[in-house]
Amino acid sequence: MTQPVEDEVPMESHADWARRDTERRRLEAYASPCTGSDRHFAEANRLATEGLAEEAAEARAAGLARYDEIKAMYPWPEV
Repeated sequence: MTQPVEDEVPMESHADWARRDTERRRLEAYASPCTGSDRHFAEANRLATEGLAEEAAEARAAGLARYDEIKAMYPWPEV
């Protein structure tokens, strides 16, 4: 017997795959507990909750800097 047509998996274009892969890599890098940017934002929130506004601003700045570094490491693919 032959397989029904509805079992066929549609092919993903290379451009769609590349964007999805870049997004996956960025999200993993942001969330890395050792080298990611999310840890700085979490620290900033904790410091702000403790009333340490200056330290919170420094942690947020470190998070934004690391976030930009990660975006540069994994640029969007040329379409």
